[in-house]
Amino acid sequence: LTAAALDHAEPALLVGETGGGKTTCCELLANARGQALTVINCHLHSEAADFLGSLRPARASAGAKFEWVDGALVRAMRAGGLVLLDELNLADDAVLERLNSVLEPGRSVSLAEKGGGMLEVVVAHPA
Repeated sequence: LTAAALDHAEPALLVGETGGGKTTCCELLANARGQALTVINCHLHSEAADFLGSLRPARASAGAKFEWVDGALVRAMRAGGLVLLDELNLADDAVLERLNSVLEPGRSVSLAEKGGGMLEVVVAHPA
């Protein structure tokens, strides 16, 4: 069923006891499809920046003091990989609300946090 959901560009929610094989299922499926799997472990202190990215001090001295660094979810969306949000139930409601648009049919997220003159919208790479 999980493979069928992915074939139809639908998100899948796997629920079960610890040690039930949910993560292994995702790893095997990614391997069989030849796609990278990004695992993001959620916890009570997870923030949207952990998934989407944030402004960080610039490493290069090109005059900019800060630069945008994509988060794990955005990197996976750009590359066309699969994403496993492990222990998603532990994440704060504000984080879940911020990720809603990724689970909708358009599979996109707006990076308002990035700043600048234009709003960047990242659409999941078709895999």
